[in-house]
Amino acid sequence: MAKKGGAGDSSGNGAAATGGGKSGGGKAGSEKPGRGAPPSTIEDLDLSGIADDAELEAVSQELERGWQHIENGEIAEARSVANRLLGQYPETPEVLVLLGMVESLEGKPDLALQHYEQASDGDPEYVEPLLCAAELYIWELGEDEKGLELCQRAKEVAEEEDEYLDALLLQAEAEINLGRERAALTTLREIPEVDLPETRYHVRAGRLLLDLQRIDEAERQFKRAYEKEANNVDALHGLGLCAEHRSQRPRMIEYFQKVRTLDLKEARPPWALSEAAFRKLCATALDELPEDLRRRMQNVPIVASDYPSEDMVKDGSDPRMLGFFAGVPFGEHSQVGGTPHLEAIFLFQRNIERIAYGPEDVEQEVRVTLVHEAGHFFGLSEEQLEAMGLG
Repeated sequence: MAKKGGAGDSSGNGAAATGGGKSGGGKAGSEKPGRGAPPSTIEDLDLSGIADDAELEAVSQELERGWQHIENGEIAEARSVANRLLGQYPETPEVLVLLGMVESLEGKPDLALQHYEQASDGDPEYVEPLLCAAELYIWELGEDEKGLELCQRAKEVAEEEDEYLDALLLQAEAEINLGRERAALTTLREIPEVDLPETRYHVRAGRLLLDLQRIDEAERQFKRAYEKEANNVDALHGLGLCAEHRSQRPRMIEYFQKVRTLDLKEARPPWALSEAAFRKLCATALDELPEDLRRRMQNVPIVASDYPSEDMVKDGSDPRMLGFFAGVPFGEHSQVGGTPHLEAIFLFQRNIERIAYGPEDVEQEVRVTLVHEAGHFFGLSEEQLEAMGLG
């Protein structure tokens, strides 16, 4: 998945998998970090002409309610909160950032960027609109140069450590996307060799260092995250990926089995689809493939599954893969006799939901993952799929 899914995984024995960890995030790493800005505190609000503490308290609570709706995937409800606030406080930067985030999640990037810019113009020292706009340019629009410029501006005005780290990690991500690996490594080495304020910063740094093939440095970041927060599943997954890069198969499987155990204990997102709804999405995605592809794949079942099985993980597959093609690629089928082939494409609901922002995003991720796995069925490698924008 180019947007958030991480690098693909090939497990051998006629199988190929899509995706790694969540979030993210962004193209270069698999985290989905901090897309929702934190709600403002009363002290941070800049409501011109308002001196009533009770009103400041009420606005702060409304902002927090809006961000909670976003966290829950309730975009229509977040839109209602943002519209109400906008009607009363049309020039307040915190309100404009909330509105921009809603528009981003509604698939309206131009409007979102317009409101982020308006928020930044209203308060040039406010870091959040710069970071939100940078995320949109880097993660959604593929305009990494613009995102990089905003990251540099955010670093210049950041006063808090977490603001600076967010800007720094986004900057490294943009540099990786632009093929500037040396610059990205220099950026990441600005991170101090100390415990960072939140575990997620160590995990994000580790994933970016993995993308740069700096396995030892990535492992140090994941270990710091694990030491800071026992049983942090993202850190364990990162350590498993480090073991995979070193071809340490038994250690990799040990980490991946722990990831599977912990992932299955995690609560589903509030907006999680029902099993039936996810199966319907998978069927719809198959129906939307070009007719020629559907015809060639008519004997390949699409299996909507909750999560990779214990046997898959024991066999060395990434427990956080989004999809999995099992079988022999189409071009390698014997035309005369030979052993019958049994192919199948698996789509894993929990993992797709983990990297999604809401039900609509799940629909898009299902489509892209199915196309990716169909590519494996037709014999395309991870490198070829990456070149096609389907990595």
